[in-house]
Amino acid sequence: MVKSDQTSERVSSKNRRRFLQKAGAAGVTLIGTSLAGCSGGGGNGDGGGTAGDSGGSSSGVLDASEPADKINWISQDYASSQAIKDLIPEFEEETGITVETTFLPFNNYQEKFTQDLRSGAGQYDVAHSDPYQIASTYYPNLQPLGPLANDPEIKDIPNGLDDFQDVHVVGAGRFGSDQELYTLPFDCPTLMLVYRKDIIDQYKDQAESDLGFPFEPGKERTYEEYKQMGEWMNENVDEVEAGIGHQAAQHDALQCDFHQYFWANGGTSFEWDGGSYSGTLENLRNHPASENVTPSYSTNTDLATSYKEIIEVAHPGSTSWDWNDLNSAFANGEVAMCPQWTVFNPVLQNPDNSEVAGKIEWSLAPSGSERSGNLWGGTGLGINGAISDSRKLAAWKFITWATSPDVQRRAVMNGGGAPTRASVYEMDEIVAEREKPGTESQTPTIVPPVLEAWKPENTLQRPHLAGWPELNNAVYSNVNSALTGGQSMSDALSAVDEDWSGTLS
Repeated sequence: MVKSDQTSERVSSKNRRRFLQKAGAAGVTLIGTSLAGCSGGGGNGDGGGTAGDSGGSSSGVLDASEPADKINWISQDYASSQAIKDLIPEFEEETGITVETTFLPFNNYQEKFTQDLRSGAGQYDVAHSDPYQIASTYYPNLQPLGPLANDPEIKDIPNGLDDFQDVHVVGAGRFGSDQELYTLPFDCPTLMLVYRKDIIDQYKDQAESDLGFPFEPGKERTYEEYKQMGEWMNENVDEVEAGIGHQAAQHDALQCDFHQYFWANGGTSFEWDGGSYSGTLENLRNHPASENVTPSYSTNTDLATSYKEIIEVAHPGSTSWDWNDLNSAFANGEVAMCPQWTVFNPVLQNPDNSEVAGKIEWSLAPSGSERSGNLWGGTGLGINGAISDSRKLAAWKFITWATSPDVQRRAVMNGGGAPTRASVYEMDEIVAEREKPGTESQTPTIVPPVLEAWKPENTLQRPHLAGWPELNNAVYSNVNSALTGGQSMSDALSAVDEDWSGTLS
């Protein structure tokens, strides 16, 4: 575990193995499942008092002259949070603010924090605020951050908000019809394509002769070519059980896997006056939250049927696999190519956990009829709207510190997730690590093509709709039923529309 400001370019194999074990073990749970501020209340013995009780002059937007001396941070227990936790003593020494942490599996942390938001108790000051399971519904209970970022009397965001890449700010931070900022981007796992380079290289000449197109995964391949590559490997490659694998269980994983294909091929989830939602960054910026939308899955039956045809070519375990199952199958050498979250790279590059370490590469997803779409799955750090202004000021100091360029640099070198700051990717230390082979790099959560995947033309974004957990369930339950023969795809998509209409009405 790296704790110094400067990390040697030469890391011993023992230290690197410990790093990969830490990043990998936490990374497996990164996605978990699915990957107007309230006033008053919330005192927890920190001396902060209730909202508006500053005991002194105002700092500007917040009616507090000094930050509270203690805050509570609740988070999913995963690589990014653990890497920051190791650095917290430095923050505490610098600011005098004690940070108490509660790290839990996704479902447990989500339940505790959403209950706290609903009740207005203010038990937790800072939270890893998942944009779909938490912030899409409960953003009115979070503290708006725009006023804090623009207040000249409060310490500004290091390097400014513009140093965060736009895809992360829009995806993790902005909610509601006015697109106010409610979180600072903290992590950024992305659903891309991982493949066995050794197999691609070994069979390249034979496959290209038979198929008539380059046997190279990536954005240049269409989904039809991707399917044909899978079929060809099923018949010709003995090293794996199947050419392709997918995460198509009745689980949030299927919703992600399905939408990656669906939106890249022009599928629409809902319509509103003047637009339709097909997963673009502009869709996420401009659609009117959950107001006056009409679900439109059932107009895309042919497209969804073509997704089913891909799953029929995939490893037969795919319809019962979530992202963890698929990762295990790929690591065990069962499949040659699959869509997967970049956070799993440390596991795959660790020879203690993976039979394919040193044999893999990542690429952008294949292109659909509209584009290559790579589903973004990041999260931000938000502040509870129910706590006192002095605690909000302390929480603001913490989240600007935790997402600052230098802390992000050190966190990723300490086994954390990929940074959300553009400037970090230009730092000499990070550039040098990114150029190393995956089995040697000290930053394996940064897969080489990920900056391309975050360009607006290549990214996919789920909508920020209230009630997302129910909407999410409707997609993956019905689509999985169609994939496994429980109902027709037409009936499945009609059921999705019906369920969405009920939830959004």
